[in-house]
Amino acid sequence: MKKLSLVLPLLFAPILSGCQDTSTPTLLTFGTYAAKEAIQLSNSDFTTHYENSENFLLAIYPKDSSCSCWRTFSNVINEAVEKEHLLIYKYYAQEVEDNPIMKELGGFNNRLDAPTFYIIKKKKIARYYNFSSSTNFFKNLEGFIGEIDNHIKRPKMFYISEEQLASKKNAKDNFSVFYARNKCSDCNFVIPHTLLPYYANNYEKNNLYIFDLQPWYPTSSSEEEKVRYQLLKDQLGLSEIGNATYGFGTGVVPTFHYYETGVLKDACVYANDGALTYSETDNCYYAVNSYYNEARLANLHYLDNVLQKDITKVKINAEEVITYENSHYWDITHASSYYDPLLTGFLDTYL
Repeated sequence: MKKLSLVLPLLFAPILSGCQDTSTPTLLTFGTYAAKEAIQLSNSDFTTHYENSENFLLAIYPKDSSCSCWRTFSNVINEAVEKEHLLIYKYYAQEVEDNPIMKELGGFNNRLDAPTFYIIKKKKIARYYNFSSSTNFFKNLEGFIGEIDNHIKRPKMFYISEEQLASKKNAKDNFSVFYARNKCSDCNFVIPHTLLPYYANNYEKNNLYIFDLQPWYPTSSSEEEKVRYQLLKDQLGLSEIGNATYGFGTGVVPTFHYYETGVLKDACVYANDGALTYSETDNCYYAVNSYYNEARLANLHYLDNVLQKDITKVKINAEEVITYENSHYWDITHASSYYDPLLTGFLDTYL
């Protein structure tokens, strides 16, 4: 798709991109209760969300702009984040040309005089809007929501803060939480591979709340940071120290918890089997450290329709294994055929 010319007139009506079939509304990947305004993306941030195949909303605007059109629209999208719980990202127009993925994708109208707005779907531009003073889309929340709701499906997975998580527990709510990190490769596999397709087929299901541990993840070799991160995992019941029944090792992500009247009642861990053990007798590998072992199965209550419950019994062939620093691990693209039914059983039971 060719990039739009920057000489388009300012009073240009909202225009539909032709590079994506928009007959089906875009199911947004995430919403948010944690954010109160649109989130500024760096070059690498955009790349992360794009490469994770997320469906998301993006405003591109001129940096240090004094134009009233952006000030007004900025207030509109901030309102949409706070009141409608839409997760909206924003990005500087001046940096579009420096982003190799944006340049390769094409179609980003990096205007330096007014904002533009995009719906990104499966690594393509599903729809875009150039600024127009003749439409309420850029002027007020009602106009923005009235238009955008014609082309999206509201998300079913919502980020929540530490305080909001504690509040739901204290209120004795029944709810499910996906513990993740936005830079965790397994998390970023399970979202487009399993969770989005699940909600596409089961949109009537309840929301899944997401708690992102990335802000606590150690960024250096600092013992203080490591201790702080481990304490958080213990407090959340992700580790065996934090919860002897549902914790796993020192705590891993992706982990899914179900809370009943605010109390942890069940859990699902996706992948995270650790290093595999090779059996010369069977000429295959085994995930002897899996969360799904005979000792724990009695405490997991969502496995009635899952055929392979004990992952430690699965024979893993050499072609399903990747090697890293002389240790062998189950390639998640193969492991997923066993973990998807486990996670689906959890979601079916508790959403």
